[in-house]
Amino acid sequence: MASPSPAPSTSSSAYDTTHRAFLQSFLSHSTFTLITARPILAAILTAASSHDDHPRTTLANDITEAEFTSYINSLNAALSPYDFEIRSAIPQTGCSNTQTQTNGERNGDTRSVAGENERIYALINTTSDPQTQLATTYTPAEIAYIKRLLDAMFETYNVQNGREICAITEMQATQLSRVTGSSSRRSMGGNSTQQQQQQQRPTNDDDGEEDGDATAQQTQAQTQSLTLPQATTVLKTLTSTGWLTHPTSIPGAKNYYVLSPRALLELKNWLFETYNEPPDEEAEDEEGIERIKTCKGCSEIVISGQRCVDRSCGVRMHDFCVAAVMRAGAGRSTGGGERKCPQCGKGWTGKEFVGVRAVKEVGERWLARHGGGAERRVNGRGREDGEEEEEEEE
Repeated sequence: MASPSPAPSTSSSAYDTTHRAFLQSFLSHSTFTLITARPILAAILTAASSHDDHPRTTLANDITEAEFTSYINSLNAALSPYDFEIRSAIPQTGCSNTQTQTNGERNGDTRSVAGENERIYALINTTSDPQTQLATTYTPAEIAYIKRLLDAMFETYNVQNGREICAITEMQATQLSRVTGSSSRRSMGGNSTQQQQQQQRPTNDDDGEEDGDATAQQTQAQTQSLTLPQATTVLKTLTSTGWLTHPTSIPGAKNYYVLSPRALLELKNWLFETYNEPPDEEAEDEEGIERIKTCKGCSEIVISGQRCVDRSCGVRMHDFCVAAVMRAGAGRSTGGGERKCPQCGKGWTGKEFVGVRAVKEVGERWLARHGGGAERRVNGRGREDGEEEEEEEE
């Protein structure tokens, strides 16, 4: 992909060759953090000044957060007309593969490797879905398998026994390699209602033949199973390329797969469209289905966090957003300081989980390790308060 010409921007930083070089770095890496971006941006600025009368060497520590943010804003202004955007998120589960490695790091130099809770930046396609993202890498049968993985995460194991797990175990993932009647219910194009509308849409003869061929190929892929080795290979590739990850910071959860921060950023709109169903306009008493829930504090998707004690209440929050919401007064409290749900007013215990901790055994281990509380306070860079002190004590 060639670096685009800049769109009109009010940014004080002019779009130049350093921005284009930094964009190329984004294209060659799956994700960046401030820490991992600093040496790359420093090298770019050093190279750009080599032809000046007074060349200047820029060190990684010379790159400030404000300068990094300025580059992100300028790139986004240029990328917007092309349906691309650099978005950021804080890892919700202490992901194992959120680090972006430079060539030096691959050779053992880890000085610029990011911490688990550093804010992650990813270049994403704003009109993304699994088909457009994976079609050039995976076969139709493998894409259909990936869709079954997502269905399991956000349907099967998102409402099972009232638990919002939003994850699958390695065993469950490999079992999905075989197609069953229920596992092929949804298409890659969206929810079942959307699928029916697409199937009923009239077409002319030429387009109808092409659509018919495409539909036949898609149906064949959806009903084609993968062998166990094939499924294992797909899972390993999805993990190594930053689409899936293991929640390594949660005791007892290393055998689970969850979507990585990059995948959540990339597929955000598609997840809402596919797994959330609006209420039927013709049935006044019918409520919609909200499988993908957002955080009360930051409005981003929650796949790991806390929920209200009343499961029917829609309030969900990331661990690192709870404290801010409560401090802002959204969480009502009694005279004794008891936390309350900011929406329904019921007690907020911090022990009702969303994510893999909703599994009883995992949640109990987490509570035992963290003294009965799940709250995490995160500082400006996304690192947990007190994390460095805890590491030193260990």
